[in-house]
Amino acid sequence: MEGEAVLEMVPRWRGITIPILSAENMDKLSAALMDSSTPTVHPVWDYVLHATEDKAGQAFLRRLWSEVVDSGLMLSSHERKAVGFDLAERMLGQMKPRDVPVVLSSAVLSCAVNSLKNPEAFLHDRAKKFADTLSKVPETNPSLHFPLLCELSQRVNFDKVTKTGTVQALLSQLDGSGVDEYAEFLRSMLLECDSLDSNADVDRQRIWSLESMLALMRNSHIPKSEEAIQRAGQHFLMHSFFSQQPKSKKTPKKKARKPPGWYQAAAPAVSSKVQEVGRRCFFSMLAELCTSSKQREDGQSWVWLFVQDTEAMRVCPELGLFQELGEEQVESREAVLKLVKQLGDDSAQARAWQQLLSHMLMQQLTDPTESTPVLDELVQCHLQAKEELDGGQKMGRAQEDDEETEPCSMEVLVDILLSLLLKPSQLIREVVKSVCLLYTSDAADEEDSVDLGGRRIIKKKKKQENARHATQADKTDITI
Repeated sequence: MEGEAVLEMVPRWRGITIPILSAENMDKLSAALMDSSTPTVHPVWDYVLHATEDKAGQAFLRRLWSEVVDSGLMLSSHERKAVGFDLAERMLGQMKPRDVPVVLSSAVLSCAVNSLKNPEAFLHDRAKKFADTLSKVPETNPSLHFPLLCELSQRVNFDKVTKTGTVQALLSQLDGSGVDEYAEFLRSMLLECDSLDSNADVDRQRIWSLESMLALMRNSHIPKSEEAIQRAGQHFLMHSFFSQQPKSKKTPKKKARKPPGWYQAAAPAVSSKVQEVGRRCFFSMLAELCTSSKQREDGQSWVWLFVQDTEAMRVCPELGLFQELGEEQVESREAVLKLVKQLGDDSAQARAWQQLLSHMLMQQLTDPTESTPVLDELVQCHLQAKEELDGGQKMGRAQEDDEETEPCSMEVLVDILLSLLLKPSQLIREVVKSVCLLYTSDAADEEDSVDLGGRRIIKKKKKQENARHATQADKTDITI
């Protein structure tokens, strides 16, 4: 459409200089577009929006959108706000990724969020249609997929607040590279918070980013590489268990190391409130990995991998644990680490011990007082099992009489596992279940008859427990 023809379409533009889209004409353009934008979008908008597609039109679009849409339509009547949604939808079909922050401005998204929160709002249905349109944009304009997702994600808890599934729909359409990009964006939301006004805003954004990372990792419908899962775990570890302002370190200088290459410092420092949320997210992801069928290609367990990442940071003098370990606790930890490295993962029993010890090493970081004695007991139990095996004894062959002077290693292990089941932790329960399945698997039975003894002990303990309950029930009946 030629400039002269456009001038004929908008009477108030007669006498305006050509080219029409210029800074000199901005006042007349914005006034005319504002007046001609109700009750429907004026045809001249097609010309205006089309003319902003090239690079030269980007600065003009930014100013025009700010004056006409953000400061005009979205602050006016309901009808004009609806026209603002219409214009945004038209732009979605033609704009470049660089234009997403301009079109999905704070004014447009705030109007959409406020309308969606209240089902009785005048623009609720129109805003819902707008949200549905956003979720389908990747089908027609794939280049906008990631910019749209990031822009909406900056509105913390967009789906929860608006009662829609817009962000979730965009997430479900990500491919492997898209997941990596989005995960990197979530990391940046935690690391770069200098521009926020208050500590409360910083904590709010960081907690959202951690919970969003957890949701991304737990979503089974989104493809994720092993590297993406490992980087997510490292992200939780470095900002949940460690502090950038370390306390006095008791680690010998000979073990001092620089932070690993994947370590990223956050500014400002992460608060204890955010760290607590991060630890919850880490253990929740660990529980998901423990229960899922997804295994690493190299056969290494995820928890042992994260233990090694933890140790890479723990020996750095520049970093300090959020809860320092005492000398005896460090000694116990070192002994367990040495044992796990010796175990390997060649057999089902070795994998069972590796999982159990690795999970308890992670638990020690959050509750060293209670977890350290368990680690010591497990080390002694494994040493006893090795001695029984080397001595030709079958450590799982429990004697049937109740006058055993010393329990065998399998009985000790079962007692430890049963005590762990009392903990109010879904992760620990899954770990115990996984260890029992590995330790009593058919493959393990073929390697060593010890496991059959383990089954007998478990059955025996269950039988004793049932007998005790039956006795108590009989006493109750007699009393009645």
